[in-house]
Amino acid sequence: MFPIKLDKINIILLATAGLLGAWSIFIPVPAGGFFPLVLAVVLIAYIRSIYLISGRNMALLMSLIFLLIPLVLYTFYYTLTSNTTTANIIGKFLPRILILFAVLLGIGILYTITKIGIAIISPETSNRLELSRILRDAKSHFGFLLEKGYKISGLKYVNHPYAGWHLQLDSPDDVMVIILDQQERPLLVLGKEKTDNQYQIFLEAMIYYLTEKKVFIGNSSNEAIPSRSQVFKETAKLLKSYINQIEDYLRDDFEKSKHELGNFQEQYVNLLIQESEQRHKTRKQ
Repeated sequence: MFPIKLDKINIILLATAGLLGAWSIFIPVPAGGFFPLVLAVVLIAYIRSIYLISGRNMALLMSLIFLLIPLVLYTFYYTLTSNTTTANIIGKFLPRILILFAVLLGIGILYTITKIGIAIISPETSNRLELSRILRDAKSHFGFLLEKGYKISGLKYVNHPYAGWHLQLDSPDDVMVIILDQQERPLLVLGKEKTDNQYQIFLEAMIYYLTEKKVFIGNSSNEAIPSRSQVFKETAKLLKSYINQIEDYLRDDFEKSKHELGNFQEQYVNLLIQESEQRHKTRKQ
């Protein structure tokens, strides 16, 4: 089962469901109260969590299941308890609905089995397919960087829990590399000499530095294990907002202040550790 990820939107959705549930208990409402609406809001929060954790395909499959099961059950109940012409019409469509549900569920199962089978029989083919999906997602989310002249490089994929996907976005003037890796936070490698660790800094830390410590992203986007699409989406959102500011810094101020970045990166990591420790203490109380 997938846990519900408690981000801001899901907290609002669950709070709304709680208020509607309380309203239906204490204030007389039409038959059935707000229960169907409460259930729908909770399911929306759950589907969002699946999307954030496991990606679009799994979220779509679970959406179909959650939509079709209540429809089939309600149709079956209505058919049994009513003798109207409408019930007879619905009864005729019930087998078709069941068939559609079975076909969709079968397609989902077949897709999963095929994907696992290819990975077992031909790992190289599986890796090539995954690399093509990574490249497609990267072009979709970072098209605005490609239009500016950035190039995708270092594309890798290893089917292992402690490895996974990896890619780089190289700036057109070769002074910055944006590194995206399944096991790491988005990282910027700055300057011509990219082997020097002191010129490596997390994208989030760079934003914190350039905004004079006014924008701290912290661990909010890393509470659960996000899907690749979610990582790309969140990183693209940050880059759309700050890429021009980063490029201006590299052009005008990097040579003067580049030696500060190593210390600032260390400070930012310490802040992340403090934030995690504080959250852990709060949960234990």
